[in-house]
Amino acid sequence: MSANMKWVTRMGAGAGVAALAVGALAGVGNAVGTADKEGDKDRGKGSVAALVTDGTLTSEQATTVKDAVKSARQKNRADRLKTLVTNGTITQAQADALSNKGGLRTLIKSGDMTREEAKALHKQIKGTDKPDADSTFASIMSGLVAKGTITQAQADAIIEAKVAKRDTVKSARQENRVDRLKTLVTNGTITQAQADALSNKGGLRTLIKSGDMTREEAKALHQKIKSAVGGTKSSGASE
Repeated sequence: MSANMKWVTRMGAGAGVAALAVGALAGVGNAVGTADKEGDKDRGKGSVAALVTDGTLTSEQATTVKDAVKSARQKNRADRLKTLVTNGTITQAQADALSNKGGLRTLIKSGDMTREEAKALHKQIKGTDKPDADSTFASIMSGLVAKGTITQAQADAIIEAKVAKRDTVKSARQENRVDRLKTLVTNGTITQAQADALSNKGGLRTLIKSGDMTREEAKALHQKIKSAVGGTKSSGASE
């Protein structure tokens, strides 16, 4: 998922979509991949900081780079919301809600939108064109080079470090997910068939479509996995 589109995912979660039947299925993969969140936290820490450590960037340049990226993301988010309002995908009220931390949850709480409507809107927004994160980041770096803030060599180093960090995190997430699924199969929390389904993009939705599992069974399995993962995490922390 591109960095510029994380707000869409947050909107879906904020709207309570995860509490819905289909949303619960999507959450199963998240329950299995608790370690993925740790990787996400690390993703934003190392790349630029490491370039300061090795002398490629000064601390002032690193701060400027981070501020430029943050500012560009905020602008892209605002521009995208404006475009979605202009083309009729969302209303201005919905755009305003998405701009706030509470997301669409505020509209649900106020009674201006149901959870089903929030779910449908989430799906509609996901189907629209997304800005390319890599191109956007390269454009930000080019702008900093043009201003003389960093050199082209430094920009190249930043981009290379960003890609390397992303690949490392992705690889770690995949390994953690595989290991976690193996553990859940071994201890009897899930079957191998369920583990195989969770390994695929469609998740347990594929088992529902094939008739091998109902939505209620999938929701129950989601809770079962969350409990198992939580217990494993707690026991591990106490050792």
